[in-house]
Amino acid sequence: MGIGSKVIQSMEEWLKRNGAQYTSLAIEEKNVASRNLFTLRCNYIKSSSLVIYLQPVSLLPKNLAQGITIERLSINQAIPFYNNHLQAKDIYPADIDKILKENLSLGTWVCYVKEEGWIDSRNKEKTEDTSGKTASSWAIFSIWNKCEACNLQGERLGDLMESIWGFASRLAENVKECKAVMVELGVSDPLREFVPKSSTMACINDPWNLKRVNRHGYGDKDDLVAKGPMGNVFVDPRDF
Repeated sequence: MGIGSKVIQSMEEWLKRNGAQYTSLAIEEKNVASRNLFTLRCNYIKSSSLVIYLQPVSLLPKNLAQGITIERLSINQAIPFYNNHLQAKDIYPADIDKILKENLSLGTWVCYVKEEGWIDSRNKEKTEDTSGKTASSWAIFSIWNKCEACNLQGERLGDLMESIWGFASRLAENVKECKAVMVELGVSDPLREFVPKSSTMACINDPWNLKRVNRHGYGDKDDLVAKGPMGNVFVDPRDF
């Protein structure tokens, strides 16, 4: 057994001792040696294909599209909204509340068409569950100092994404040492069509690989490996 295989085996044993059911990792698409090590020798399978968009903060548009409003949600509002609208994804974190409460989280916002309205801005406490009060075109997104995760729905997604991109840029300017804004989406995610493209934007393929390391606690019908490739996943910002 080579050094690489021993390291992987040791990592998997540590994961099992700590109660993990699966291990997942990203392998650089052009790194054939690494890909062969994990997939051919260690039985990892390709679970999903994602793409990373990266753009320098200084070159991002700063203006909102006309008629678009962005409003901040409290954590108590954001948790049920994420659970109600994103839980159907192939991979979704069971501890979304911990993600949104992390110190690295800069906040969660909704973006919508102003004339349709959304949340009573006079509700200063912002503890009300607003997950059922959606406009026809809307977006919810959370920004970390390492990651942006969002979900959109409706006919004006281009305007919403353009506004979110500009909003994230302005926010990033106030984050110490932040040089770029990044978003990661599934290759088959329809949101890819609406990311504002430019010559200054980098695009990186990010294939994910998965392996089941512990079979205790879940039946085969719930096996993520058996489900095959997953195209619609929630990207956990803690992985960066």
